[in-house]
Amino acid sequence: MCQGDTDLSFMENLGSMFADHMPDYVMKIEVPMLFRNAGLRDLHRMNINHATIYPGLDGLAQFVKTGMTLEWETFLDQI
Repeated sequence: MCQGDTDLSFMENLGSMFADHMPDYVMKIEVPMLFRNAGLRDLHRMNINHATIYPGLDGLAQFVKTGMTLEWETFLDQI
């Protein structure tokens, strides 16, 4: 995956690829918060996380923040 114009958002870049409207096969999937932590853990196991998607200090910082949040919530679930 390669972003076209770094000054635009992902959705703006995606929209610029299509002249009139988004095709039916392009869709946004919203995951309920109930499944957020399990989904993030599964993605991390597949090596899909902020640190691998956004290399650099920003990606690493977001990865640490998300990891700490998941660990803290796991800890609270065990109490």
